[in-house]
Amino acid sequence: MKKITTLSELAKICNCSTATVSYVLNGREDQRISEETKQKVLQMANLFQYRINPYAKALATGELHNIMFFYDYSDFTLSKSEVLNFINELSTFLKNNKYNLIVAPVNHTQKFSFVDAVLTYRISKEKFHELANKNFVPVISIDTIINDNLFYEIVNSFNDLKNDENILYLSTPFNDNQINDYLNKNFNIKFINSFSDLHNINTSKTIISLSIEIQKYLNEINIQSEYHCINTQAKYNAILDAINDSISRNQEKNHQIRV
Repeated sequence: MKKITTLSELAKICNCSTATVSYVLNGREDQRISEETKQKVLQMANLFQYRINPYAKALATGELHNIMFFYDYSDFTLSKSEVLNFINELSTFLKNNKYNLIVAPVNHTQKFSFVDAVLTYRISKEKFHELANKNFVPVISIDTIINDNLFYEIVNSFNDLKNDENILYLSTPFNDNQINDYLNKNFNIKFINSFSDLHNINTSKTIISLSIEIQKYLNEINIQSEYHCINTQAKYNAILDAINDSISRNQEKNHQIRV
């Protein structure tokens, strides 16, 4: 059976107006439509696999609450797992605050339509500006220092880390040399780029992982470690504030947020 893709096609099959079909599919209760007509529209929509376009619906209602999430690709399994874990937690948090997180195709810096804002996660400054130049909605950086008052950036302050030679911090590298250099200068840290890096660490020190994925792997190979979360509730709150402020075009707030 041929799948139909437009509202007018479905209306023709149901022998009623496109407005009536739209009212039924959107669950409008303020319109007088018989139960027989409602059942017919719903049955035909199911039979011909018609689905409402969420973007078109959002435009029609004026309630556009979609946020695009853009991140960089990594071949390292633990880095990929780390990103997926962050996406899952952030998506759940934003959904509870009436925003839908849509994950963009990796490495495709393009114009994203029908979104309120774009979030970037651990990408290079060059890629951030390439993306920002193609989009005319707010573009918000997470874990990349942009140093541009046009854009919100949310970066960890790392104030709760200790400068102690007896502590070895482990982290996947950031795509920002300024952040990596700061961590190297102020803390005893080792950036993990492969599984072999984790088999060659100094186990005489207290090992603290800044990534839950790294800690889990260390446990599997019987290396004792602790976990220090850097993607905290304060960070998610800062991301939400940046989204709300940037969408409302609030220029008074400080755009460089350290959490």
